[in-house]
Amino acid sequence: MASAFAGNYEHEKDENMEQYYKALGLPDAEVEKYKKPWRTNVIEVNGDDVHVTTNAKISYKLGHDVDEILANGHKVKSHASLEGPKLVVRSTSPDGRKGTRTYELYDQGVLISLELEGSPVVGKIYYKRK
Repeated sequence: MASAFAGNYEHEKDENMEQYYKALGLPDAEVEKYKKPWRTNVIEVNGDDVHVTTNAKISYKLGHDVDEILANGHKVKSHASLEGPKLVVRSTSPDGRKGTRTYELYDQGVLISLELEGSPVVGKIYYKRK
């Protein structure tokens, strides 16, 4: 149930994010900029509408495609769905690259795993519920 994700979160730690950004092909200056994760993350849920706010507010409607602008300004087509206890957002960029963000609850908060199709690197960001 998506409502379980609703809440205010604070950055706890991350793993492999620099490697993930490099796998995306970001220039070193952007990698340095994005290595510092967003300090807070707010997830709001209203029925099938899910809103995620870090440095910008991103809105999804479960089961529907949305146009999304990522923090680095890149535009992607995203599709959010619930897969068991996980909120999964699959995105496709205009050049055809595909990535997945998986939101998963753990004892203290939410873990966001970031994957890029064709790369073995999985970036992970842990947010602790406030």
